[in-house]
Amino acid sequence: MTERPDTAAARTEANAARQQLRATLTVVRRRLAPQALAQDVVAELRGRTAALLQSTAKTARRNRHPLIAVGLVVLGMIVGGHLFVRARSATHSKRRPSPESTQRHPPHYPMEGPPND
Repeated sequence: MTERPDTAAARTEANAARQQLRATLTVVRRRLAPQALAQDVVAELRGRTAALLQSTAKTARRNRHPLIAVGLVVLGMIVGGHLFVRARSATHSKRRPSPESTQRHPPHYPMEGPPND
């Protein structure tokens, strides 16, 4: 039994389509692998972060005064916090405990039994 020419052409086309489908599925499997997906996410985040930094830098160049003001406030908070801690630790180390603070107080025990109504 011999094949007709149109059947042979259809088989050839079907085989080519199968090979193309296998190649496509192989590519899809590789792209859906967890490592490949993680790499895609990292690349996307790097791109977005770079764009955000560029935009922030442009804005900072255009509006320097608010940026300088915020920087000075943050610097003042840091320096002020350190000075406050130093001053507080210096005053605490110079103080001597008063006799009242060294006396022991009796422990507080909750009432026993039901409350009186």
